[in-house]
Amino acid sequence: QVPIFSTAAIGIPLLERSVDMATLDLVQFVALAWAFELGDALLNDADTCPGAINMTGYGIVQMVATQWDTPGNPAARVDVVDGKVLPHLKGRSYFADTCQGGKYDFQDCVAL
Repeated sequence: QVPIFSTAAIGIPLLERSVDMATLDLVQFVALAWAFELGDALLNDADTCPGAINMTGYGIVQMVATQWDTPGNPAARVDVVDGKVLPHLKGRSYFADTCQGGKYDFQDCVAL
């Protein structure tokens, strides 16, 4: 049994009962995963510099993860794993020559 929490904040009607995980429909499962992923906190400064990738034809570029998805709506993490960019749901990032944790300077962005 999986207790269903209030999903009203993300636009899905409140469900007040428990259901077997097998019967939890896809939309509810995605909403549950999204709610846990999103959280309410901004990325910490270290998470805004997830790493660098090799951009073919350009060279090494730093990923700069944003702290905001839209005004008032925190962004999620962006990871760099094995040279690949892995944005989480609502994660956003820019290509830059340098990354300074917690700071964004449009002059650092790479024009591709």
